[in-house]
Amino acid sequence: MTHRVTLLALDECFASNLVGFADLLHTANLVAAHLDARALSPFKWQVASADGRPVRTSNGLTLKVDGAARDLSPGALIVVPAFGSPQPEHSLSVLQRHSRLLIWLREQHAAGVTLAACCSGSFLLAESGLLDGRCATTSWWLGTLFRRRYPAVRLELGSMLRGTRTARSPPRALRRRSRPSCCSTVATTGRAAWPSRARPRDRRSRASSAGR
Repeated sequence: MTHRVTLLALDECFASNLVGFADLLHTANLVAAHLDARALSPFKWQVASADGRPVRTSNGLTLKVDGAARDLSPGALIVVPAFGSPQPEHSLSVLQRHSRLLIWLREQHAAGVTLAACCSGSFLLAESGLLDGRCATTSWWLGTLFRRRYPAVRLELGSMLRGTRTARSPPRALRRRSRPSCCSTVATTGRAAWPSRARPRDRRSRASSAGR
C-alpha cells in the first residue's frame, strides 16, 4: 500500500522542511525496494502551495509546486513547515499572511487527514483552533509567545515530538527529550492512524541518555 503525503509550501518557510522531508520519504522507498523489489513504494508525496504558484523560501530559493492545496487530494498526511525566522514578531506576520489556509486545514482534519507541523509551523495549527485542549510543542524560543496567544493549548516544550489524538484514533504519541537548542520540534493532530509499517521505532531508552 502506498501512503500519500502533502508537503505544504509557504512563502518564507524553511526549504529544508520540504526538501528534507521529501528526502526521508525517498530514502524509505529505496530501502523498501531493496528489501522487496516486488513491493509497492510505501510513500508518494506532492508539494502544494496556497495558490498553486511557486513559493520563495526564507533562504531565497524558489520552489516549484504540484498545484494549489485546494485542487489536490491531500492523502493521509499534511506537513506544515516552519517559518524561516527566529524572531517571534516575524512569525506572527507570516502567520497572518497565511490565514486563508486555516479553513482548509480544518476541512482536511474533519475529513480524517492527519496534520503535522514543524517548529513554528505549529502556530498555524494552533491558529486554526485544532490544537485547543490538546498537547503540542514548538521551538523553545517561541514558547512564551505560543502560551500567550494560545492559552487553550497544552504546550510541552520538553517534547521533541508530540502527538495528539481524537476519540476516533488510538494514542500515537511519541516523546523524545533532547537539547532544546538543537531539536526539531513537531506538533501533530489527526484522526488517521499512521501506517504501522512506517511508524518510528521507540527510542526512549537512548534519548534519556542525551537529556538536557
